[in-house]
Amino acid sequence: MTRKTNQDASLRALSELINTAERSLHHAKNLMSQVLGKKASEEEVHFPEGLHAYKHGKSKVIEGIFNGKDMLGTDKKVYPVPANYASKSKIVEGSKLKATIKADGSFQYKIIDEIDFDMMTGTLIKDGDRFVVITQGGIYQVIPASVTYLQAKIGDRVSIRVPQGIKATYATIDALVPHDVGLVEA
Repeated sequence: MTRKTNQDASLRALSELINTAERSLHHAKNLMSQVLGKKASEEEVHFPEGLHAYKHGKSKVIEGIFNGKDMLGTDKKVYPVPANYASKSKIVEGSKLKATIKADGSFQYKIIDEIDFDMMTGTLIKDGDRFVVITQGGIYQVIPASVTYLQAKIGDRVSIRVPQGIKATYATIDALVPHDVGLVEA
């Protein structure tokens, strides 16, 4: 190997280590906020253009962004997304959602625009009462309903979806990776 090739490989490895450290620090800060009971301030939430809240007949429609567990509405309120819907729909953090609140008080969610995402594999572990997936790219929380739905167990390899271009706290489990596949992380 030439010196230039070694230097390029070292720079790529260093860049990946920095990215991993940044994601891990972001995850640690989010966990700290959750433990202390603090919530992200409204100033931290930046909604893309084109999301609205409006009336549709007797229903109220709120559009917002999925944060990995809930929808943050353009009206600055948090709307709990049913865990079974989030896990079966494989909604990726940062995707745009629409919540229709019907006259009888029931909610109906729909994905408006799914954010671009990357696929990666990792190992499912439990961190206190939370399920997380550890990958070479970082540590991500996952919704317990998706673990139950796939009948995954601690130590299983899973493929996950993580949003492109944002530092995510949550990942979406895409599938359980069979033990005999023999995947090697790149």
